[in-house]
Amino acid sequence: MTGQPFASGAHAEWIESAYRQIDPALRRYLAAMAGDRGDDLASQVWVEAVAASGSCEGGVDGLRRLVFTIARRRLVDHRRRWWQRRVTLMADPPADTAAGWDGSAERALDLIRRLPPPQAEVVFLRVLAGLSAGEVGELTGRSAEAVRVMQHRALNTLAAMLRSDEEGV
Repeated sequence: MTGQPFASGAHAEWIESAYRQIDPALRRYLAAMAGDRGDDLASQVWVEAVAASGSCEGGVDGLRRLVFTIARRRLVDHRRRWWQRRVTLMADPPADTAAGWDGSAERALDLIRRLPPPQAEVVFLRVLAGLSAGEVGELTGRSAEAVRVMQHRALNTLAAMLRSDEEGV
């Protein structure tokens, strides 16, 4: 640790405001990708993000990119540590992350969880986190074009699932 505090004064207020904007999407992403370990990972992410926020450029959007970059790295570390355990998407979001969501949002999350995990991750990062295709590409080691193609395929699959579900009802 350096002699500087994590955050003080106006910087602390800025972090708190950004936290309120970013944290719900971060927790949904981590809950979907890491299950019951999502909250622990979110805590780790915020500790690292606050420590690095002093050098963060781009305001809230810059911090959002930093937070989701750290989150993805923590997910990779989590998967490496627990390689014996298969990481699967959760069946239901934790009650606190679903608060205020209506049934259609929960249905959408359920459909996204049925996608192959790489496609689900791209959809979560693009839609929940609000990251660009280029930013998602940087996080996942893919080109922006590959991310767009993966998202397009995921959306086509989701549309087919919706049609199938509606026809089955």
